[in-house]
Amino acid sequence: FAGLSLHPRCQPSERQTPGGSRNAPGVLHERHVVQAEPTRRGARAATLALFFASGFAGLVYQVLWMRELGFLFGNDAHAVATTLAAFFLGIAAGSAAFGRWAERTARPLLAYAALEGGVAIAALLYFGLLDAFAAAYEPLFATLGESPYAMTAAKFGIALLALFPAAFFMGGTLPLMSQHMVRRQNALGATAALLYAVNTAGAAAGAFAAPFLLVPRLGVRASYATALGATLAVALLAVALARNETARPPSAAGTQPPDAGASAPRGLALLALLSGFTTIALEVLWTRMFAQVLQNSVYTFAVILVTFLLALAAGAALARALSRRELDARRALGVLLVGGGLLVATTPFVFATYTDGLDSLGSSEGFGGYVLRVFLAAGVVLGLPTLWLGVLFPYLVKTAEAWRSSPGRTVGRLASANTLGGVAGSLTAGFVMLEALGLWLSIAALALAYVAAGLWFAAQGGGARRAAPLALAAALLAAGTLVATQRLPRAAASTGGEQIVEVFEGPAATVAVVRGRRGMRLKHNNHYGLGGSDDRNQEARQAHWPLLLHPSPANVFFLGMGTGITAGAALQHPIEQLLVTELSPEVVEGSRRHFTPWTNGLFEDPRATIRVEDGRNVLRGSRQRYDVIVADLFLPWRAGVGSLYSREHYAAALERLAPGGSYAQWLLLIQFSEEEFKAVARTLVEVFPRVTLWRANARATHPLVLLLGERDPAPLDIAALERRIAELTPTPLDARGRAEDRAIPDLAMRVLYGYQGNLTAARALLADAPVNTDDRPYVEYSAPITHRRKRSGDAAAFRGDALLEFYDAVFSAAPPESDPLLANVRASWRRIPRAGLDLFRSRALQHAGEAEAALAAFARNERELAAALADSGTAPEAK
Repeated sequence: FAGLSLHPRCQPSERQTPGGSRNAPGVLHERHVVQAEPTRRGARAATLALFFASGFAGLVYQVLWMRELGFLFGNDAHAVATTLAAFFLGIAAGSAAFGRWAERTARPLLAYAALEGGVAIAALLYFGLLDAFAAAYEPLFATLGESPYAMTAAKFGIALLALFPAAFFMGGTLPLMSQHMVRRQNALGATAALLYAVNTAGAAAGAFAAPFLLVPRLGVRASYATALGATLAVALLAVALARNETARPPSAAGTQPPDAGASAPRGLALLALLSGFTTIALEVLWTRMFAQVLQNSVYTFAVILVTFLLALAAGAALARALSRRELDARRALGVLLVGGGLLVATTPFVFATYTDGLDSLGSSEGFGGYVLRVFLAAGVVLGLPTLWLGVLFPYLVKTAEAWRSSPGRTVGRLASANTLGGVAGSLTAGFVMLEALGLWLSIAALALAYVAAGLWFAAQGGGARRAAPLALAAALLAAGTLVATQRLPRAAASTGGEQIVEVFEGPAATVAVVRGRRGMRLKHNNHYGLGGSDDRNQEARQAHWPLLLHPSPANVFFLGMGTGITAGAALQHPIEQLLVTELSPEVVEGSRRHFTPWTNGLFEDPRATIRVEDGRNVLRGSRQRYDVIVADLFLPWRAGVGSLYSREHYAAALERLAPGGSYAQWLLLIQFSEEEFKAVARTLVEVFPRVTLWRANARATHPLVLLLGERDPAPLDIAALERRIAELTPTPLDARGRAEDRAIPDLAMRVLYGYQGNLTAARALLADAPVNTDDRPYVEYSAPITHRRKRSGDAAAFRGDALLEFYDAVFSAAPPESDPLLANVRASWRRIPRAGLDLFRSRALQHAGEAEAALAAFARNERELAAALADSGTAPEAK
């Protein structure tokens, strides 16, 4: 803060002109004056409504831009950060450039209308630019894909070209609107704070509308068109309002000699930079904090963002009220900074207390109640600290009234510094602080930064005596925070006999390795979802089945890694190359350090390569062909995951399959509703020439299925299947895998036991389901609702009677006895899939309490199985 000095004449009092004469209190010097034509109340309200709508459209754009660029660049942390940086650099440049231009324009409202028109034109061109970049992405990826830094730089350049024009025009709207609205010098702070509050409230409305209303109902393109229409309407209405705007003489800033307050601009700009840095850094950290207790869907992230923006808007409104009072600027800023630091320091403890030690929020709530619960939690934990921090930047504009410049130039310069600080804060929090300090100490460090800045102000204004009490408070805060954060849980509390082994924090996630009674497990942002050693046989089976169903796989791609147990099982096969992609480097490190005993040499085998990158992005950009692509189990309600079930992703995967190749999509049906499952299945059927369905277990409560999309459909070679199974050591489908397998001594028959039919032949059953696309992301917006319905006790998951009815319908539409896939299988063995279904039926009926029907289904299973075994010359080991 070298050189930071606030002159006493920052107060809202008389302003001295260069010649020593005084204007009427608070009236702008004639170079910057908006002549005394009072704005009518109706016109003022209309202007504020325009600025609200501008904020609304701007946030909708931002949400959709980030989504679309995520498809192109990938959703890994570096790609998201570079995209955000490109966007906010455009905002900062626009604020600075149009702030200077504002003081030279005679009709700022008309100029504002032109900027909104520029936003609309740039937004209209965005998708054309994106299509051009998409066409060039494959050769770019082929050239730079092996160099992460070069590829990140290329992504940043593309994002800059795509986003900078629209963001540049957006950045100029606040300075120009301030130039139009401010009538008196001492009204700059109050008016700018009002504009900031209105625009931020509009942004909060856009952040809510995009995921909750627009995209689920209209799709991405139609939502984008809605925002575009809103921008054009704002531009046209601003032109209409500008008709009543009297032209003003352009300002000539810079001709006035400096006075004693000349150092104020530099100091205020530095403070604006600090405000932007800490505020956005805290948004990153607080979002990660809440990720430990939420389902982390598009809805919950939106709730956190909406709460944050509403609190900032409320803070700006409070700044407007403070701007109307006669306060010592330095003392007010010192109180804001120290008070903000104290409030920020409390957030981890309030959060841990409110969530009862980082327990999941609303564990038994339905979707509506859950959203309200998240809003309440975010308001309790973040509301007051964010509101307090939201006062700082608008109040800086008030203190800048002593900086004798035009309103537009003043606001533009401060907004530019604030936005640049936000870019630095986002990158520093995500890529430096989380890894170096961890979540809780990072929040504490930012709290101390606020307090230190406040102490500096107090010392500058009143000497050491005034600063002494605050210094003591800061010391106590530092000691208390450092001690208490060490006691906070780094992940969920070690309950149920669990012990936290190690925690990895970084840009992508907080990942914890825990040890329980049944083995080691990997937790992602405080949630189970990445598997563990206790279910390693089932995890290995997810690699074995797709590879065994291919006649001779050589090159294999795994989309997702988790513990690495599934991908490592592929190395048991005589493959030549294995590529595994994982979005989170913390997951890779956790697996490398703690799961190597079960990963079959995944980290040492020269055939295996692990890439920390978005798997969809790699498939889209790669020129490599694969015999088998395996999509691991994903949590479908998590933000961004729905794109892995989209038509565009499946089409890209199909292009990457070698002749005879297959795409394996694993689904845990308890995570899907019937409609969501059918949407995924129909999307696959729309893309692949043949899609078959396989039951991977007979668990009534947690049915696991495989959807296998084939590039070149051919009959199953049962002899080759038997030979390949026999070559593997240890046998991947041994009796320890599933209890029902002990009745089937022939290993190839065990594979047929899980066959559930040809979905391509039975595609009429899927005709009413939506196709999941990037434009209409049905699964991503529906699965979070299904998840909450299931948690609240509503039977939303696809299992039980509904699942059995669907399975029966598949066999009715495409009987296994005449299925082309089984054309080379002996006739008696074609009954085995029905026997397997009857076993699953018996388990489901037993779980439902229908004992007699369960026994009847099990008896049919035994008869069908005995007939097939008799024909093969073998007898069951046990009944």
